[in-house]
Amino acid sequence: MNRGKLAVLVIFAVAFTMAAFAIVYQARQDRLLLDAWSSEHIARIRQSPQVEFIRLQTGAEGPQDAASRYTVHGTPVTVTSRRNISDVSGLVHARHVLLQDSSYDWSQEVQDASDAPWHFGFIFSDEQGTSTILLDQPGELAYLVEADSALSTGEMAQRLQTYVTEALSEDLTNQAGETASETTDTEQ
Repeated sequence: MNRGKLAVLVIFAVAFTMAAFAIVYQARQDRLLLDAWSSEHIARIRQSPQVEFIRLQTGAEGPQDAASRYTVHGTPVTVTSRRNISDVSGLVHARHVLLQDSSYDWSQEVQDASDAPWHFGFIFSDEQGTSTILLDQPGELAYLVEADSALSTGEMAQRLQTYVTEALSEDLTNQAGETASETTDTEQ
């Protein structure tokens, strides 16, 4: 066998080995989150065409419609404002952070999230339904409303808070009146 054919075979063998490793690596990633939130919610968070950013107030009285209120372990949470952020830059990174096992502290089990001061969240929507993630002010908890599942956040909350305060607010200010309009429940 000449050297050219051997080189091609070696390249294919290395490529096959790397592909197999990548498949196994991806299959082992994010198993804990998949068990906690289900593949339906994971897929929706990853790919939904409609994404809204919501600001929240815990325990506040407000509109009684279902789209403006949530209940977290018996505590009412009211949506005070919402923005369509489907086309805002950086959203793909926020989705990625929300979907990584490493974004959560799996050593701490959350028993009760009713006392958490819920601050903001994301609503991911597609034809099949909605997945709503609420995040608290200290950056310790993430709560998937539809699964009634609270998870302890690690460094993820700080990264999302940075995204919300810097990238998101800056981008929304620049796009005011275009695709990222803000409305409050009292205006609707």
